[in-house]
Amino acid sequence: MKHYKYQPLKKNRIYSSSEAAKLIGICVKTFRSWQDKGLKPIIGAINPILFKGEEVNSFLEKRNRNQKQKLKGNQFYCVKYRTPQKSEIEKIRAEILPQFLSEANHKSVIYGFCTSCGTELNLFSSERIVKKWINQGWIFKENVELRYNGNNCSLNFQSKNNSLCMENEV
Repeated sequence: MKHYKYQPLKKNRIYSSSEAAKLIGICVKTFRSWQDKGLKPIIGAINPILFKGEEVNSFLEKRNRNQKQKLKGNQFYCVKYRTPQKSEIEKIRAEILPQFLSEANHKSVIYGFCTSCGTELNLFSSERIVKKWINQGWIFKENVELRYNGNNCSLNFQSKNNSLCMENEV
């Protein structure tokens, strides 16, 4: 299922099927098929069939919310298969970026490859999650790269207090 944008629809405005479909960026047939899936038109509107913006917004929010899948452990979301997939441990790598999520936590990206189709997968995450993956054995410490202010850095993993240390190489 695809996520659709619904922000352009004003909640107190009334839209015909074609107007709403155009604003959302979909075909009118798709919009009309949503009636079978629970989108309710304004009662009494026969031709054209009219919809409240608020009703379309809540339908799409509910649809998008139900579509989300929770990833477990060392899983990535495969766009081709539209399901959570695992990657071979040897192929998983991570980059810790210079941007901070919090004072003590860097942004990071974890990369892997889908075992079913071979597509490169990525998971936007935090330094804390990378540490967890290292502790769980889902990623090798050697496959973690630090991108810190353009300098080359080495990774020093201290297992006692669970912290990653960055040391600049000269």
